[in-house]
Amino acid sequence: MAPFRFPSIHNDLALAKEVASRKPEAHQEWDELATVLSEVFSSDSNRVELKGRGCRERLARLIEKNEQDDKKSLKKSGTEEEYSELNQLLLDISLYRRDMEEYKAKTAKEKEQKNKKEREDKKMGEEMRKRAMEGLVSKRKREESSTDDDDCISNDGEYDSESTSTSGSGSKRGKKGKVTRKRATRLSAVQMLEQKNARRADLKERELKLKSEELQLQNKKFEQEAAERNERLKLELEERRMFLQILKEKCRTALID
Repeated sequence: MAPFRFPSIHNDLALAKEVASRKPEAHQEWDELATVLSEVFSSDSNRVELKGRGCRERLARLIEKNEQDDKKSLKKSGTEEEYSELNQLLLDISLYRRDMEEYKAKTAKEKEQKNKKEREDKKMGEEMRKRAMEGLVSKRKREESSTDDDDCISNDGEYDSESTSTSGSGSKRGKKGKVTRKRATRLSAVQMLEQKNARRADLKERELKLKSEELQLQNKKFEQEAAERNERLKLELEERRMFLQILKEKCRTALID
């Protein structure tokens, strides 16, 4: 079967109307459009079988001629009214495609920016947690080192007291050394307990601060996502408005016919 050549402006008009109505993009959508037009263009004596690719290429040539203002090629045997209708349909299709390309490019850019921001926020959160943990570990090591030094000093004090008690000749001096050792041991235990409680309080404070910073990041992320959803909604509403405008123009021209 020979390929269909779109011999008259009526065929081009039917193609443009279907494209304006269906807005095909995928190959399957163009094939479905071709099937519909095949039935429209066929007759009992002449069976027409269109392909989606052929319809897509034909429309591309029509848009190119329309942009080049090649009226002679577009008019063929049609009337001025038919030419005007075809011209308007091709213009609407071109504008719609341009707007959709801009919308897709903008959406892709916004998505990339969103993903980049999420990666940066995640990296920032991880660095904050890492610095906080490093600070806790460093402080804990310093405190443990300080506690060990205190224990050494306490042991030295006890040793000196014992030496003094042993070398002394009176029982009174020995009793005094024992009291001093007990007092030093009791004081060291209290200090260790205070240091332990202080470390716990400091650790709790750091954890609360870290949770607060993470909550702030989450709130900021939520606000950004809400703003992006509102922007997408506006774009969708604008797209629907354009579609309704095209549909309105199509209905108006149909009533005139």
